[in-house]
Amino acid sequence: MTKNQSIAQKKNWENPNYRKKMSAKHKGQHNSPATEFKKGNPSFWKGKKRKNISGENNPLWKGGINRSYSYKIAFENLPIKCNRCGLSDIDKLQVHHKDKNPRNNKLENLEILCTLCHTHHHKNWEKRWKKE
Repeated sequence: MTKNQSIAQKKNWENPNYRKKMSAKHKGQHNSPATEFKKGNPSFWKGKKRKNISGENNPLWKGGINRSYSYKIAFENLPIKCNRCGLSDIDKLQVHHKDKNPRNNKLENLEILCTLCHTHHHKNWEKRWKKE
């Protein structure tokens, strides 16, 4: 669009007859579902079939892993302190899976670690500490 065309369009909108004509022509036409909702029109999805995006069909599906289950097993059966440094602040404790398989919730595979020790473990800091 050239500069002259945009100036001409602005002048058209200054004309009340043009504005009234265009408003009538586009009355009720909105592209945004949010605008349609504000107007009180029926839902965008009404009458349309939605895709089932729960469970395995959801792109964020993690294979049915319930993380709270591993916490329950660990905190009921292991001492409630970090296995490495001994920190006992329950707000800073996490459950670590030794074999790195979050589905393996056997007690032998679980370890309670504080946030710092857990981070160090996954960043291979143990190897650095052993070298010194």
